[in-house]
Amino acid sequence: MCKVGDAYGAGTLQGYLRTKGINISLGAINRVLKEANPIAFEARKNDTLDRTNPIPYYAPKFGYKGHIDQNEKLVRYGVVHAVFRDGYSGSIESWISLPSKNSQFTGKMPQIVID
Repeated sequence: MCKVGDAYGAGTLQGYLRTKGINISLGAINRVLKEANPIAFEARKNDTLDRTNPIPYYAPKFGYKGHIDQNEKLVRYGVVHAVFRDGYSGSIESWISLPSKNSQFTGKMPQIVID
């Protein structure tokens, strides 16, 4: 533990130990960490709570927040999908499939029309 410091949690420490050829369960590592340095153990446990968003996601009405996502799973076939989703209702408002930028497609690029 002196090599890695008290910032390492059980998962990171388990990965570090596995690279050295030592296999130990997470429960055993947690027990040792709690016993060796209880202050650092509690600080790591409470640090997760500090990283959560204090303001939850909120969209008061339809159209207040929108999200655009692009999927490139079919890029090797020359297709890219883009989706616009409403944050309030979760419904998909617009979807478009386009030829990917670097595909072998030689046709004309379609125009994007958003209602």
